[in-house]
Amino acid sequence: MRTFIFTLLCFSAVSVSFAQGTLFSAYALSADLLIPKTTVNDYEKDDFLSYSYYESGELKAIKPIVDGKFEGELLSFYPDGTLRRREFFENGKSMGGVCFDMDGKILPYEPFMKFAELKGKEDAADFVDGYTSFIFRTKKSALLDEVKVILNINQHGKLVGYKFDGHADKGTQERVDYVLRQMPDWHPAIEEGVYVPMDFELTIRK
Repeated sequence: MRTFIFTLLCFSAVSVSFAQGTLFSAYALSADLLIPKTTVNDYEKDDFLSYSYYESGELKAIKPIVDGKFEGELLSFYPDGTLRRREFFENGKSMGGVCFDMDGKILPYEPFMKFAELKGKEDAADFVDGYTSFIFRTKKSALLDEVKVILNINQHGKLVGYKFDGHADKGTQERVDYVLRQMPDWHPAIEEGVYVPMDFELTIRK
């Protein structure tokens, strides 16, 4: 079985990315996590986080990103700056968290984001797996160990664009293009209950 890696690249229309985030062991949520700080101003911004904003300009979320994945504590806020969620990630996967209403009372936990998923019985990795021998059939592809493609999935679940990240010969690119055109539509990503665009890095390895 060949290996395919989907890497989360970005989640919102406005985002400023930095280096790496604070690590957190998500297997035990200590009691102090249930005591929310009051507003955005209670959190010190640092150079290890990514910030996204509401269209009106207010801070929406502080997202810890390491090597293109969520890693550490994600914070999201209501438009007035009140804390809405504390969620914890390891290697891009949510390990749980705590949600609050605008008065600071605990709410049932809901994740910040639900990732886009390919419609149908197969996930995207399984779908592309069926075309690997076709993709790497060109003579020049013998020199390639992998092909990386950044997929642009819009808020309607459509693959609206893509670009190659790194080198791939023209013949291999044309074959990847053919495979992507065979993909069904996606269930779009959801952020805070709203459908949003999402970019993925698809790594296709021999």
